[in-house]
Amino acid sequence: MKRVVWKYTMGSQDSTFSVPIGAKFRHADLQHGSLTLWLEVSPRYAKVDRRFVAIATGEEFDPSRLEYRATIIAGGGSTVWHVYEEVLQ
Repeated sequence: MKRVVWKYTMGSQDSTFSVPIGAKFRHADLQHGSLTLWLEVSPRYAKVDRRFVAIATGEEFDPSRLEYRATIIAGGGSTVWHVYEEVLQ
């Protein structure tokens, strides 16, 4: 089956998206000032919820059930975000 890259914009530091089953995380960055994720998907597959969390450098967090995905440097380096995805056991 053919795949396509879809963009998901995080509306907050903690965002859940409905994505096709088997979607693969490909990239995270700022786009137009918003934390944005790109996932490679098979559009015809059924969808499941996936939760992503952006954590600023120095911010405390509980790493259980979170898997690192990317780091985003914003504001010329004044803010650095670390993107994690919730992994259900």
